[in-house]
Order: sequence, then structure tokens, then C-alpha cells
Amino acid sequence: MKSKNYKGPERRTYLRLEADYAIGYIRLSDNLHPSGDIVEDARPKDIGGAGIKILTSEQIPAGAFLEAHIKIPATSKFITAICRVVRCEPDKKRLFSTALAFVWIAKKDREIIDEYVKKIKLNMLRSETKI
Repeated sequence: MKSKNYKGPERRTYLRLEADYAIGYIRLSDNLHPSGDIVEDARPKDIGGAGIKILTSEQIPAGAFLEAHIKIPATSKFITAICRVVRCEPDKKRLFSTALAFVWIAKKDREIIDEYVKKIKLNMLRSETKI
């Protein structure tokens, strides 16, 4: 974790990783009740301990809440998190790049994501530095 006083070029608290993981989500009403069916056609872009970015076929307004179900390849279970849409911008091929911040996620699940990202990043660095 970076210090809150850090002022360098990367001020994220958690590392992010472009990764392939399964994701589904359910849109939630303002009182956090499901307001539709689970959407399983979202595609992952990146993930970190603070949130995820996905490609969606629908435009979701900033501030909306979703319940995300994320399958991290290194684990055998789905992680569930309540997310808030930070931004949703048009992407290529009529899709939307949708950034989600975790509003609620179990501490253990956040740690699983963070450890997964760190492990993959470390392996990438090791493979790049082999002579």
C-alpha cells in the first residue's frame, strides 16, 4: 500500500493488472436490491484491490451500484463485491469501458485479489529480467 502522502506519478493504493477472469454482475437499485437479471456477457479489462474495469454491452450511469461476481483464476470460488460505477465510456465495437470501485468487499476477498495481482506482476518482472 502506498502512503496517503505519496505524490508520485502512480497514486493508486493497489496495483492493477490486465487479467483474464470471469465476471458477472447484477444492477442494483438505490436501496441495493437487485433490479434485473445477472449479466454474464461482460469482459474483464483489469483488476486491483480497489476495483475492476470491465467491458459491458450496456451503458451504465456513473454512480449506479452493481453486485459483481468475480472468479479469480488462482482460487476455486467466486468473490462477491458491491461496486459503484465510477465512469462508463464508449469503447470500440459498441461496448462500454466501465470502471467499478469496490464499495463493499470482504477483507479476505480484497486480499485474495491483491495477492493474485502481486503474484502475477512479480512473475512478469522475473520473466522480463531473465538473462
